[in-house]
Amino acid sequence: MNAFLRAFALALCSIVAVVQPCAASFHLWKVKEVFSNQDGTVQFVELFTTAAGEIFLNAHDLTATSDGNVVKFTLNHDVASPSTNKHLLLATAGFASLAGGIAPDYAPLPANFFNPNAASITINFAGVDSITFAGSALPKDGVNSLTDQAPGGVQNLVASVNSPANYAGAVGSVNIAPPVAPADFNGDGAVNGLDLSAWRVGFGASGAAATKAAGNADGDGDVDGADFLAWQQGSGPSTIASVPEPTAFALLAFACMLAHGACLRAAS
Repeated sequence: MNAFLRAFALALCSIVAVVQPCAASFHLWKVKEVFSNQDGTVQFVELFTTAAGEIFLNAHDLTATSDGNVVKFTLNHDVASPSTNKHLLLATAGFASLAGGIAPDYAPLPANFFNPNAASITINFAGVDSITFAGSALPKDGVNSLTDQAPGGVQNLVASVNSPANYAGAVGSVNIAPPVAPADFNGDGAVNGLDLSAWRVGFGASGAAATKAAGNADGDGDVDGADFLAWQQGSGPSTIASVPEPTAFALLAFACMLAHGACLRAAS
């Protein structure tokens, strides 16, 4: 009887030894890189592993939690062995067609899979690894991403030019930076009262002093009324309405003078 029990125990241990690695052959993937544009319509998440047998990925979830809002994406297939020093790329629809884009291994992530502007964002893979960061720390310029310099270790997120990599070994880099408006003098992505202030300070500058930061929207070598008109055309009605009344009146009068001068030049 004792011999039978010993044999049974050995057989059971052998079964466990075989089954357990198979069941757990996904747990060494680490969240490595995260990318999003400003509105969350283009996003990718990259995973990485150094282990050889991490190939059983089917039915495991990538989860994004943005200020408590949870979104899950379920992987729908396994990958080929070996997985040593491999990357996995999960991306939104159309990512491969972008200039510098590559084919994701899993797609499409839903647009706004995570809210890039949330106060707290956590990206978790299968409950075995995650990174957490503030939306304010995530570059949203269409060029840079957040990359963990020590995946699976002490989190060390660094902003740098995006470098998505997939399981096949392809590496890309997208550039979807929005065009800068001519009258965005301070380069903050908006044409508003701050740019008007920059133009007012720089008004009259010429030559080397007539930089875009000084209010030169048209690049003609001086800061003048034409640059103000570029600001006016580039700013929204709400921005113009927010200008204090005396200043708005003076600017309106100035714009009328410019328009009148243009008419006189055209008539002559």
